[in-house]
Parts: sequence; C-alpha cells; structure tokens
Amino acid sequence: MKKYNATNFFKHTYCEWIEVPLTEIADKKPNFKSEKGSCYFFNQEGIFRYANHWGRVANCRWKLISDTHTNQGYTVGYAAWSSFYPNDERENNYVISVNFLQKEVTFKHYASLNGSSDAFRRNAKDTAKRISEIKKVLLSDEWAKYLTHSNIEELRQYLINGLVSTNKSLLVLKREFLSQS
Repeated sequence: MKKYNATNFFKHTYCEWIEVPLTEIADKKPNFKSEKGSCYFFNQEGIFRYANHWGRVANCRWKLISDTHTNQGYTVGYAAWSSFYPNDERENNYVISVNFLQKEVTFKHYASLNGSSDAFRRNAKDTAKRISEIKKVLLSDEWAKYLTHSNIEELRQYLINGLVSTNKSLLVLKREFLSQS
C-alpha cells in the first residue's frame, strides 16, 4: 500500500478525519494554507486540517467523523498518515454500510476496513446511486405502497441488505422476497 505524507496526501486520496478541539492547533502556525482558506498543520504521525468544507475536496474524498459538525462551520480534523488511501473514482474501492437503528447510510474505502474486504465493492458513481436507493427504502415507506406483506420492517431489512451486498435492482429483490413468502 502506498505511504502518504505531507507531500502527497492531497493527491487523489480517501480519508476519514476525526474532529478534534480547536485547542489542538491553537499555538501552531499552518504549514500550508489553501486558496479556499483551509489550513494544514503537519506532524510526524499525521495532519490537522482547519476547514469549513469536507466531503469532496479537489480530487479527494475526505470525510469528517463528528457528532457536532454542521456544514460551512470551521472545524479541526485530524488524520494519521496511515488513514489515507488511494482514491480512483472508477475503481471498486467503496463499501456501503447501514445503521438501521440510527437510519444512516455511509460508505468507506475498502482498505480502511482492515481485512474485511469480502464486502461488496463499487466505484464512486455506483456507490452514490446505491446509497440514494437505500435511503429511499430506509427513510420512507413509499416503496412499499403496492406491496402486501405483514412485516414491512422484515421486508425493509431484506431489501437494504440485498442492495448493499449485490448488484440486484430493488424490483428484483422485491420479487425474490415475495416469492419466498
């Protein structure tokens, strides 16, 4: 696996940054400041980033893991150099995960899963499309309008698990489920 550092972390990478307090960079001078106003602070183990935009950053996908972050607010994130992975939008690098209790759908780079690479992988475009489909099933009941099944939650779980772990369409998964009932 490629090693990342201060000279290459910004070139086609995927990374999950952890939100940290502003005090982590309070007495430091940035090593680099971008045109968009983001500040970067390097150390031996990793990098701090002070920014108001996360997600797609230039040719990278950088996610901020935070319980409090709101869009457009400045936040400090930290990432170890080992948290950066190659990001090629056309390669099947992404794995979808669903939290049924919190009704959340997200994706990760398969290499960040530490050996759990048997999960179904997709490219960036297909991952985005599939997440959109999963959210429709997870967050509403509109998709079940014309289905007669006594346990909608059982059906919802079956459909979402199928959307996560296969390339089957929602229609095919519905038919499969109903033929088993």
